[in-house]
Amino acid sequence: MVVGSCPPESHLPQWVLDSGVPAVDASGQHIFENVLPRVLTDDQATGRLAVDYFFNRGFRHLVFYGIRKYHWADLRWRGLEARARELGLAARRFDKQGMDIEDREGKTPDAAARWLRNLEKPTAI
Repeated sequence: MVVGSCPPESHLPQWVLDSGVPAVDASGQHIFENVLPRVLTDDQATGRLAVDYFFNRGFRHLVFYGIRKYHWADLRWRGLEARARELGLAARRFDKQGMDIEDREGKTPDAAARWLRNLEKPTAI
């Protein structure tokens, strides 16, 4: 079993442990720290890779759209911002305070939509 996400109030961690099924924690949330094997991501490398991807496709304006309360978002921003600076590009950041119903439904929240409309075009997000 691969555990990819788990809300803090969930009973999933105990259920996984009680099930006896071989499992791996890929959540990045440290919910099974020192209990299950973990898969971690290099979030700064993810940010750098995003810049290279968009740069190679001609984008010179970049936006990082993240959720402030998540540490991985800060790390991805740091990688993105550092790589953009190396290439002489401007990178901007828009942060939400947390997930909401619009995110779960795949909609762009109003505040973000207003902000995005005023960006240089084309901009990679």
